[in-house]
Amino acid sequence: MVSNKTGQSIWGLIFAGNCAVLLIFGALFGWEAAAYPIIFQFISTKAIEMFYTRYDRVTLQITTTRPEQILADYNEIHKHGSSVVEVMGGRSRKRYWLITTVVSSYEIDDIMHLIRVRDGSAVVNVFRTESPVTPGTQKPERLDSKAGQRNASLWPASLRWSG
Repeated sequence: MVSNKTGQSIWGLIFAGNCAVLLIFGALFGWEAAAYPIIFQFISTKAIEMFYTRYDRVTLQITTTRPEQILADYNEIHKHGSSVVEVMGGRSRKRYWLITTVVSSYEIDDIMHLIRVRDGSAVVNVFRTESPVTPGTQKPERLDSKAGQRNASLWPASLRWSG
């Protein structure tokens, strides 16, 4: 539930909680008895964290000549937003469209299949996205260099956060 609200992995918190219990155990029953479980806990938590990629986000940039077909299927199946920009090939000078979207790493295979069915010649660039910022997820802040405090009056009225 916490990871669903934050969008971040909770394994570090689980590790910290387990280590706290093991430290209490070590203080009560001896440090040698607690050392091996702490090492095991660290290794197992790191292994799970490495393979559990549910919250990993990637950005897809799809260069295509058939944006309508791809977007129709994409929007029907996935509920993520996307941006479409008309571009020109640098060498060929042909007209293309660049579709950009941020998705979960679990969805890449389905989306790639959809793209290949609709436009087999599309070029797809996939790169890792650390933390996408979407409207409503973060307050705009501007820091006053002297006081280090937020100074909302520096923002134009149209950009001020009203929450």
